[in-house]
Amino acid sequence: MRHSPWYPGRATVLACSLACTVASLPASAVGAQSGERLSAVDVARAAIATRIAERVDATVRKDVDALLRDAEPVWSAPDGTPITRSQMAEVLRRQWSTIERTVELTVRIDSLRLLGADSAVVFTSQRWQRILRGEDGAPHEVLTTAWMEQSWARRTDGWRGVGAARVLYQAPMRVDGHEPVLVRAQ
Repeated sequence: MRHSPWYPGRATVLACSLACTVASLPASAVGAQSGERLSAVDVARAAIATRIAERVDATVRKDVDALLRDAEPVWSAPDGTPITRSQMAEVLRRQWSTIERTVELTVRIDSLRLLGADSAVVFTSQRWQRILRGEDGAPHEVLTTAWMEQSWARRTDGWRGVGAARVLYQAPMRVDGHEPVLVRAQ
């Protein structure tokens, strides 16, 4: 799913509309209308793409409540300490407070593997270009790209991401078009 301010939300809205239409129909109904039956993977992909589009939109709008609405209620810190939904919301608000605006946020499903009728592993690519206020108060364009593995489960209210996404590869961050040089004091 892609968001770009030059086409405010159109790509997200169109993708979400199409995916919502397909995801809300049973596979047999879609097959009856189009002459071919959608596979379980296609139906899951459409439903998950819809949820991803909603997450992209919430992130661009910096709407923490909308982003966390369908998320699991408890996460874990790297040391195993539980993190509640309200704690996660506070972390996101703090992190997002430095973002002046998103230039572009694209999340693409690269592959999806069903593990059963109600669970899937999804590999996504993300590209996020945004304007952040630096410590000096000046705006800086920041670009991050990553390839991630996410677990998804079908609940009574639809598909939702479960647990934290696992970053498999993260390209070097670019700030104002350059890769920053990190210097550590000895």
